[in-house]
Amino acid sequence: MRRTVFGLLLVAASATAATAQRTTYAPLAAQLPLGARAASLGGTNMASRDAESALGNPALAGTGSASAFTLGRYHGGTHGGVIGMTTPVGFMGVGVAVSYLDYESVGTGAPFYREEVLVSRGAGHGSSMAAAFSLSAPYKGWRWGAAVTYLEERLFSERASVAALTLGASRDNVWRGMTLGIGLQNVGPSMRGSDVTFSREATANGEADIDLPLRLAAGMSSFFVPMGAWFDLGVSGGAAVRRDGLVSGNLGGELSWNPIEGIAVGLRTGVRRPELSVQRPVTAGLGLTVDRFVVDYAWEQMRDGGGVHRVGLRVR
Repeated sequence: MRRTVFGLLLVAASATAATAQRTTYAPLAAQLPLGARAASLGGTNMASRDAESALGNPALAGTGSASAFTLGRYHGGTHGGVIGMTTPVGFMGVGVAVSYLDYESVGTGAPFYREEVLVSRGAGHGSSMAAAFSLSAPYKGWRWGAAVTYLEERLFSERASVAALTLGASRDNVWRGMTLGIGLQNVGPSMRGSDVTFSREATANGEADIDLPLRLAAGMSSFFVPMGAWFDLGVSGGAAVRRDGLVSGNLGGELSWNPIEGIAVGLRTGVRRPELSVQRPVTAGLGLTVDRFVVDYAWEQMRDGGGVHRVGLRVR
């Protein structure tokens, strides 16, 4: 298992690896980082115990009580937000999360909802949403989870939607105290919508099928390791293989300064091989912890100019 995970990480980190042809999938909300903290560390990690785990690795939902809310603004005028909550209920864990994106559709090319809407303005209006409810439970040293997800892409007055399933597993202390997470995300049928609106190509029955971003993902993360009297260091990394063969991955780290008990300031950065072509490889961010409250900021540069600013609040 360890060799498999490290092999995936090495493949994802290779900048010279062959790149599969990028294909357009929907919804866009299911292809973006979940929350400001995840974005600053290079992207969503399958081993991170974040409040938005229902949309990431459902096996980690309910390992603790937490809630989080993030707002983001893209240079192209697109707005997005993520809200999540997770809590234990008996021996099980429950999680809910919603990711929403509001954008102006691009009026040239096909289809309207392609990733360029994150950096460009257009004449039409579109929105994207992923909402999940998850359950998890321990069994034989592993924690197992499943999430039912509602996925939707809306363009003008047309809507395409479908229900999908995400399966996940996690295990603590697999290597030097690190947590391992594995998941199969967005398992379900294609969304179906109007051919002209969603594919820009006419079909015989007037409908178009839109594939979901099905992916197999794995990741590892560590607890904070003391680095002297006032500093702690945490690292995480992961990789994913999408249904078209595209390999993406990320590696992130956070250096936390703890001047007094209950107060911490974290400096975060991440490198990645992104899933979307408009994303750049480097991300960064900050975190301020005061007792149970954490304020997060993340910055992400986009390839066609401008960037993404995300601000989030977490309560643990």
